[in-house]
Amino acid sequence: MKNFSKYLRSFWVIMAASMVTAGIPTYSQGQSGAIDPKADQLLRKMSDYVGGLEQFSVQTENTLEVVLRSGEKIQYDSPAGASIKRPNKLRADREGDIVNQEFYYDGKTLTLYH
Repeated sequence: MKNFSKYLRSFWVIMAASMVTAGIPTYSQGQSGAIDPKADQLLRKMSDYVGGLEQFSVQTENTLEVVLRSGEKIQYDSPAGASIKRPNKLRADREGDIVNQEFYYDGKTLTLYH
């Protein structure tokens, strides 16, 4: 059970970091491999904060754009949300154009409703 909590915490840290950086443009040339110490400090501060919360939730808006061979673009929207109540409660929902899913974890069982 302790290992699951550790992985769950890591999952949320990664999810939060990806949401924070989602709007930042990336460049494939000219980037050094060095990590900015200020960015590292902010990420650690954020992860410590989230890791110390007894409960929290997050809402996201996700978009997938598919370009067909004809050049036509199709956009699929998928809002999602997740709620955590420590030590062992999780609920995550995703509704959208492609799939509707609900995940529940009650401390013993992980259930996917699709």
